[in-house]
Amino acid sequence: MVSRAAIPLIAAIVVGAVLGFVFAQLYHGYGGSGSAYVTVVDALNRTVKLPHPARRVVVTDDTQAEQIMVLNASNLVVGIEYSMVKRGFFDDMASKPVVGNQWRGLNYELIAKLKPDLVLLVDAGPTAPIIAKLSSMGIPVFVTTVYPQKIPRVMLELGKALGREKEAREFVKWWDSKLSLLEELASKINTSRPLKVFVAMTFAPSPSGLSLFTCGKRAAWNYLFNILHLENVAAKYMVGCGRVSLEWLAKADPDVIIVGDWSAVYTGYNKNSTKVLDEVLKKIYSNPILANVSAIKHHRVYIVAYQLLLDVRSIVGAFYLGKALYPTAFASINPDEMHAQFFEKWFHEPYRGIWFYPEPWRR
Repeated sequence: MVSRAAIPLIAAIVVGAVLGFVFAQLYHGYGGSGSAYVTVVDALNRTVKLPHPARRVVVTDDTQAEQIMVLNASNLVVGIEYSMVKRGFFDDMASKPVVGNQWRGLNYELIAKLKPDLVLLVDAGPTAPIIAKLSSMGIPVFVTTVYPQKIPRVMLELGKALGREKEAREFVKWWDSKLSLLEELASKINTSRPLKVFVAMTFAPSPSGLSLFTCGKRAAWNYLFNILHLENVAAKYMVGCGRVSLEWLAKADPDVIIVGDWSAVYTGYNKNSTKVLDEVLKKIYSNPILANVSAIKHHRVYIVAYQLLLDVRSIVGAFYLGKALYPTAFASINPDEMHAQFFEKWFHEPYRGIWFYPEPWRR
């Protein structure tokens, strides 16, 4: 039996415990998890302990911003990278302070002032020194991915970090369904050998119309290329990324040339004219060094927004390529319609712009 003298002490303990729990809920914004932290595994297989759920997030590349939109977490972003301002469809994030990006440098002083719970990096560029610097400042880092084969796992982990587990599971379910459809259609492709593809990574307009910078064995697009019976011609020449010559390209004789537009000069949400794209194609097709290349002779040069080659929209990009290169096997597919559904379902934005050109099925 409890003595009357002990009752006030017990009551104080109980009230203190209840108030502590309530304040923790208010401070951390929990939905009842009761834990101040969550442990996740990022794209580099780093086990990271993070405040949960993250309330203030800094993105250092626009691919991460697209992942944030898929998870319906734009309201969590407090700092962005500069290209997002002109992309045209990051309305909820475009007005946030620009912190630089992981490729050309970050403003660490500004990041510190923003007091983020989490900074996102991506696994296709410099990460180690940035992680070390941010860690020394006490700022947690989660590395996301641009590699399609990693997307499902990493999106689930990112969803866990942001308290968006439901959204992550729904997206992965959608992704898996589209991947299964892609594999089913690709199994109907009738070809004696893989088509050889060269991806010209374009970061700025080139006088010749064609960038000679590309990626080889570790290129993010190789995974979906393999499903589509496509072979990256640079994979046998280089492991990472580098520059080739026109003479090398002519000798490699690709069946398909993809002008991957990283510059947002040719393609994107705000583009509505094909004039510049036609001028670029004209330069490429008239280059005498490439005159005997199969891609030139069979008019298989395509200008493609880089987002369709990697990250969360790469699965849609695979259907564009399938439709362009294998019209019979992909006869039932309308890539633009699929892309529009992606924007409306996952970005919650109306669809517009030029993302893949030309579209031979429209001729």
